[in-house]
Amino acid sequence: GINAEYGGEFYFAWTCWLLDATLYKDVHISINPASFSVGMFSWFPLYFPFRHPVYVGKGSDIEVHMWRHVGTKKVWYEWCLGGPTPTPIHNVNGRSYWIGL
Repeated sequence: GINAEYGGEFYFAWTCWLLDATLYKDVHISINPASFSVGMFSWFPLYFPFRHPVYVGKGSDIEVHMWRHVGTKKVWYEWCLGGPTPTPIHNVNGRSYWIGL
């Protein structure tokens, strides 16, 4: 899981992830605008929505769990919130979104 702390209160409804990785020593790839790698035109941000917004109180931790799965014909992600209010796992077995191989 990933934990983050935010000083105010808000409703958490989705998260978006940008690829930014060091592959080996000084080999780095990124779609983050702050460190974008030239030629990364086939990679896009990943959007992970939640079925219902979750209230996050001031000073609360947000715990996000994400899993990447690979089948014989597709790749998909599953995700949920572990806290402050746990949610069901979203996109089970790639039901709503998947990438074909």
